[in-house]
Amino acid sequence: MTAFNEDWLTPENQVTAAPIINWNRGLDRAVCHDPVAGCLRFTKEFEDHVCDANNWTFSKRVLEVFPGIREHGAIIAPRPGED
Repeated sequence: MTAFNEDWLTPENQVTAAPIINWNRGLDRAVCHDPVAGCLRFTKEFEDHVCDANNWTFSKRVLEVFPGIREHGAIIAPRPGED
């Protein structure tokens, strides 16, 4: 499969194939309170981390939809039940 397929976006696939962003710095460093807007926001540090594809780990299943993703620096790691 080389084209986007909506059938791939099932709840099961979203859980098993979703990327992991490898954040190990704690919630307090990822989220902060915005006193002006009165809501929670992601910190700049977390946004920078998430925007760097080198921090993402994908399930091998992502290759079914995006076979060329490795060429862009993505890390592919098997999840439980994958070969």
